Amino acid sequence: MRAMSGFDYPGEKLKECYKKLLINQFHDILPGSHINPVYNDALADYVYVDKTLSGIIGYGEAYFNSLNFKRKELTFFEDEDGSETRFGKKGFWTVPNIAPLDCTVIEKPDEEFSDEWCIVNGNSAETPFYKIKFASDGSITGLYDKRLDREWVNGAFNRLEIYEDNPGVYDAWDILPNYTDKIIPLKVVSPLKLTEKSGEACSFRVTLGTENSKWERIIRIFRRSPKIEVENNVDWHEKHKLAKVLFSPNVLSREVLCDTGAGFIARETHKNTSWQSARFECCHHKWFDVSETDGGIAVINDSKYGIGISENTLSLSLLRATERPDPESDIGKHSFAYLIYPHSGSVVDAHINDIAFEFNIPLTRADVSCQNTFDGMFLQAMKLSEDGEMVVVRLSEQNGRRGKMKFPQQVYVLNMLEDKLYLTDEIDYKPFEIITIGILR
Repeated sequence: MRAMSGFDYPGEKLKECYKKLLINQFHDILPGSHINPVYNDALADYVYVDKTLSGIIGYGEAYFNSLNFKRKELTFFEDEDGSETRFGKKGFWTVPNIAPLDCTVIEKPDEEFSDEWCIVNGNSAETPFYKIKFASDGSITGLYDKRLDREWVNGAFNRLEIYEDNPGVYDAWDILPNYTDKIIPLKVVSPLKLTEKSGEACSFRVTLGTENSKWERIIRIFRRSPKIEVENNVDWHEKHKLAKVLFSPNVLSREVLCDTGAGFIARETHKNTSWQSARFECCHHKWFDVSETDGGIAVINDSKYGIGISENTLSLSLLRATERPDPESDIGKHSFAYLIYPHSGSVVDAHINDIAFEFNIPLTRADVSCQNTFDGMFLQAMKLSEDGEMVVVRLSEQNGRRGKMKFPQQVYVLNMLEDKLYLTDEIDYKPFEIITIGILR
């Protein structure tokens, strides 16, 4: 974007960083099925890429929204003078309302709201959205939606379970369907209790443990958002174990929708055939959602991509402890979060894709903006063309819709090798289509 305004484009540095990133996306590095020295090298590469990109971006007074739609979800901003905490950092919660591909200065709100919006009585809480009942281990035994007049829980819900995980020869590669046969007991080291209550958020903390590991869960509910955030801080020292969080929603559906890199796919929840039975564990990216025609529940994650599917019970895979080929696989400290998001309407009507992008892509400190926001599709990437003549923009449709996009000037439609196909000021796009355009500088 700065190059479009006349600044020098750091092409060689960006290419170097991109290649280091891609080589560490190799299929054995990414899923955790490589040897330990490879991960040491990968982490060193990531540190280098992060520092180099931070130097290129610089820092500004404003926060830049790199998404091509308005940021309107409640967001945490780090601030040493803040009264709230997330992942050990002080800060505050506010709605940024930053226009697409634009920047805005975010300041701590002057107005502080009363904390009376959240009524807590033991292990029960009432918010403007829900009446919630918790168990002492942090699982949710009741989630009554005041807006939709319905109960969302029908069994284990937000319940952490750890299983024996012995897939045999292909230790880090396989999960066997009988992993549920033996559950490892989890003791409640410190039962659920209210730890923070402010005008925006209310946090409950519980600490669970095995003989070797400690698992802290912080469940966060909000005054002006129906999201429920679960922060996890884990000190993991297990061998041949698999940790999952279970959800049995009060939803009748034969399929679950799973996010992919540029769209979503429907996966069956039943096991009527042998090949359906074989799909007891599937992959997804930022979210999965199970819905009826008038509403459902989405679980949005920031880094966990395995989902177990068994009739009405869905499980998000959180951590494993394999020994081959890396005997130190996953050992150590982990911090991650996921959102529980009950909603009305369909996945598309509830804007699940937008919410998941905001949850996964943080705001960046930078004083830049772009006039063309490419409404209707999702911005995947933007770069200078290899010949330096154009700004290349890659767009994807991710809601399963057709549409038309108009441009303020003529643009080239390109293939993925940046070859020019034709010149136009308007394109028609199809569901889940990926389109690349070139804008002359």
